[in-house]
Amino acid sequence: MRKYHFEQGDVIKMQSIWTHIASFPIWHYGVVVEDDQVIHFNMNVEVLAMSIIKTDMETFLGGGSQLQKCFISDIHSSYTPKEIVKRAYSVLGTDFGGYNVMTNNCEHFANWCASGEKFSNQVPFLEDGHSFGEKCIENLADNMLGKPLNFIINKLEDIVDFCDEWDL
Repeated sequence: MRKYHFEQGDVIKMQSIWTHIASFPIWHYGVVVEDDQVIHFNMNVEVLAMSIIKTDMETFLGGGSQLQKCFISDIHSSYTPKEIVKRAYSVLGTDFGGYNVMTNNCEHFANWCASGEKFSNQVPFLEDGHSFGEKCIENLADNMLGKPLNFIINKLEDIVDFCDEWDL
């Protein structure tokens, strides 16, 4: 019995363990090429470099969560499932032009396999000129400090309004 119910050529994604560090959702993408086998853009531990690798589903998950299929409407697929698998295999073992979180990541790879175009729907949040690290720190600070500080500021504003009302 199959543990995962995906078909060859499905583009899948899972919420990365980096989500907890970054404080915003980070998805890792791949292409199902066989039962329990995924081709994805990730660290190749044999050569210690980012490349297109084939792993089993558990390795793809790598401690992440929320594994799900990306639907055709999400990726504008131009190819049949068989063609998507063939495209994924065609770049297996390569560096796919070199990894870049903004312009050439795992989502770019999976979308290229399915549509012929490299694009990512999750990187626009970085297009404000901040680096990935800066964005992580910004989100952590906002979550840890921003909400409590906003609460305090709102309460101080209430006190000021009260004092103004009573001419204190």
